[in-house]
Parts: sequence; C-alpha cells; structure tokens
Amino acid sequence: MAGKGTGRAGAVLMPVTWSDIAFRPGENLSKEIAQAWSWLLKNRDFRPFIASKFGDVFYETSSGTVECLSCSLGDIEEVAESRAVFEQTCDEVGEDVMVWFGPGLIEELHSAGKVAGADECYAFAILPIFAQCEYSAANLNAVPAREVLVGLAQVHSEIADLPDGTSVQIKITE
Repeated sequence: MAGKGTGRAGAVLMPVTWSDIAFRPGENLSKEIAQAWSWLLKNRDFRPFIASKFGDVFYETSSGTVECLSCSLGDIEEVAESRAVFEQTCDEVGEDVMVWFGPGLIEELHSAGKVAGADECYAFAILPIFAQCEYSAANLNAVPAREVLVGLAQVHSEIADLPDGTSVQIKITE
C-alpha cells in the first residue's frame, strides 16, 4: 500500500504503509475490548485479528465471517464472508480498504504532524455519530489505542438507545 499521494493543496505526501493504517491488538487488549463492548457484542465469538488506526476492530466469527466493530460509530457490520475474502480485498487495495483504513486521511494527518505510534490510534474530537463531525486532521488526534478501543464503549452504551437526532451533552470527568 505504499505509494505517494497528493494532498488538497497538491503537495506530495509521504507514502502510507500498513503499519500507518492498521495494527494487531494484543491478547490483553482484545480481552478488554470484548469486555467493554460485551453489551453490543452480546454472545458473538470475538476473535480480533486487525484494527484500523481509526478504531475499527476486525474479527472473525465462529461461522467464519469477518465483522467490524466500529468503536467510533458504536456499531457492528459484517464486512466479508470469510477471512480469505477480507484479506483478498485488502490485497487489492480497492474502495473497501479506503473506507476501512482511510489511507488518504492518514496522509493528511501525517502532513499535519499527527502520526500515531505503534500503540496508538486516532480519536475523533467530535465523534462521527454527531452531525458536527468532520473527517479531517483538525478533528483527530493520536491517543493510546486503549482510549478509543475500550474507552468509547461506555459512551456508546449510554447513548445506544436514544433516538437519532436526540441532543446529548457529554461531560468528561476524571
């Protein structure tokens, strides 16, 4: 997936590699994710094998399908009928990969000096579930992966049953 792209102003950006857009969550983090999101995962077999730097966790189910737990959106979607199909799709680097892993936005973040480290991913300042969200470098920051993959579960569990369009106020406490 290496290759040069151009930004909005036409500047040549640095190549983006798989380690820039994805990482493998370790066993302990995977267990924490499963526990934090148990309210949404219910009894799904959760065996994560890769996560995007935007907080999407891809996992294989016991039936062999691949699903995506989007920690930023607070939902689950089937993305491939098998892991082999998922991997083939990733090898082809088509439209699905652009949506799942956002290499263009990663280039924009890198250009803005926001580079997520090995144990980090990008957190939205305004989550995509809110109308005010922008998919831009200005709305994203590199944070420890656990903050997105585990921490957002509580936010989503508290608003999961609210009808679309409901006004919410998020109060951050320590």
